[in-house]
Amino acid sequence: MKRIYFYKLSGLFLNVLLFIIAFTSCTKKTTEIGQNVSSEEFATVAGGNKPGTSTEVRLKLTVNDAAGNRIASDGGGSYIDGQQNSSIYFSTSGNLQFTTSASNNPKTPTTRWLNVDLSDPIAGYPVRGTEKSNFISTITTVTSPNPILLQNLAVGQTKCIGFSAGIMTIADGVLNFHRNGTEDTPTSPTAYVYVTRTSSIEWLMTPVPPLSGGCSTISNVGALRINTALYGYYSMPFSFTLTKL
Repeated sequence: MKRIYFYKLSGLFLNVLLFIIAFTSCTKKTTEIGQNVSSEEFATVAGGNKPGTSTEVRLKLTVNDAAGNRIASDGGGSYIDGQQNSSIYFSTSGNLQFTTSASNNPKTPTTRWLNVDLSDPIAGYPVRGTEKSNFISTITTVTSPNPILLQNLAVGQTKCIGFSAGIMTIADGVLNFHRNGTEDTPTSPTAYVYVTRTSSIEWLMTPVPPLSGGCSTISNVGALRINTALYGYYSMPFSFTLTKL
């Protein structure tokens, strides 16, 4: 009888031990998910994109360097996400994010930039030289709150949007087009930037209203601000083509 009793006890002990191992393994996997996946990524994995968001779209940005355009390339060809320390994409919230200083290492040199020509001011403001920009971004405006994300525009559809270019050669300098907080008012002398989806994989970006009409009649004008203070309005025509990778 003792042998039978000991046998049953051993079986019970083995079952308990297996349960503890299985529970510990499951807990470890859950912990690892929490450590290695951000809350936004986990939400996407668990239930898809958050309401009002979409999947990121990685891009190539090609600058039209035609005569007269005041935002030009550095002469090194197109800017491609993931190459030459560049990061270019439509974010999950539907805005363009562009930087040529993508590395978190401050010792990594910036080898690409955009040239911003400030030689054509609106009357009353000073002529300036050419500065360098290593960051641009867009944002939906308060004055024209179109909720469509840039990557979700239909072919042929246009969205007017706020635009900002950081000036790396002017401390706290930024070039704004209808940017929230400063230029985004109904009487702003700055232009909207218009993004038109021209094909399934391409978008055109320019501060000139499309032929079908736009959010205002103002074209090309951007505001130079340094530490939020206005330093002038400048004619800043440009044309970018964004291509999905």
